[in-house]
This record gives sequence, structure tokens and C-alpha cells, in this order.
Amino acid sequence: MKYKNSSNWIERVAHKIYMEGYREPNHANYNEQASIIKDLILRELRDGKIGDVVDKQYQYVAGFLFSLDFNNVVLIRKNKPKWQEGLLNGVGGKKEEGEDPHSAMVREFQEETGLYVPEWSFFMEMNGDDWVVNFFWATQDNYDTVESKTSERVEICEVSKIFLREDVIQNLKWLIPMCLDKNYISGECRS
Repeated sequence: MKYKNSSNWIERVAHKIYMEGYREPNHANYNEQASIIKDLILRELRDGKIGDVVDKQYQYVAGFLFSLDFNNVVLIRKNKPKWQEGLLNGVGGKKEEGEDPHSAMVREFQEETGLYVPEWSFFMEMNGDDWVVNFFWATQDNYDTVESKTSERVEICEVSKIFLREDVIQNLKWLIPMCLDKNYISGECRS
């Protein structure tokens, strides 16, 4: 499997999100915060939004390019689909016929930002009834040279403030910590 569903991993991600400053209104203590975040992740797992995928009609890639110190991340302000309009998301797009996910990630990122990033690391799949998104992360010293090459605006965001923002796709509040979790990225906890 290419995703985590163990309680320990979920608790580590919930703790990391809490420590980075994400707070739900009206829930002040750590245990309540961790419980809310853990429930969110478990709901996504249960609803099949995270998991193994084979043949899906719509196949996408999304990537998070970080500064070398992981303090900043490149995101894109979406115009479409409608439900993402005005929100920040990972940079990516639709996989082309016969294209592998890694090649699609390299192509999509360059098309949307003008920056060639050849080394992307896969870290998870998310899926629905007829779609799949392969998620990647990378670091590069010239991350701050990105430019908007389409009608969607590329932005550099402080990682520590992602959790407080209302203008991000909600799953970024746990996807980005997954990228930062060295135990997860190293494959140590992979089942």
C-alpha cells in the first residue's frame, strides 16, 4: 500500500499539525485538537479518498516544491475546477495518455511555473470513484524563481502559516505535514 492508516502515523501527523499552529476555533487544548485532526484523516481514509488505485478515468498529479530548509512551499491559486476556485493547492494537473505519474509531475510543474524540477518524490495517492491524484514533493534551491505561466497564480507560502489560512484546499493541512514527516518520507512506516 502507498498510504498510512496506522494509528501511530495518524497521531504523529495530528501532533505535527498542532505543533505548527493549526487551531480549530473553540478547541483550545492539544488532546481536542489532535482528536479533531485524527478524525479528519480517518474520515478521508474511510471514505476512500486515500488509498490504492488502479484504473481510474481521471488521473492527476500534484506536487509541493519546498525551499531547502522546508520553510516555504510553492502552491498555485486555482481557477478551476469550480470547487477549488480562489483556493491554494499543490501545483499539478492531468496526466496525459501513456504518461507515468513522475513524468506528468515534471511536465505539469514546468508548464505552470516555468521551473524544471526533475527530482520529485512520490508520497501518496488519493482517490475517488473515477479519479486518482498522485502526490509528490521536492526541494530545490531556486524554488523562489517560479513564475505564473498560466491563468492560475503561483505563490510561495510560509509552511508554518498554511494551517491558519482559510484560502487553502483543506487537505493541504495534513498533506504538507506528511511531506515534512521524516519517518513517513523515509519509508520507515510504510506497510
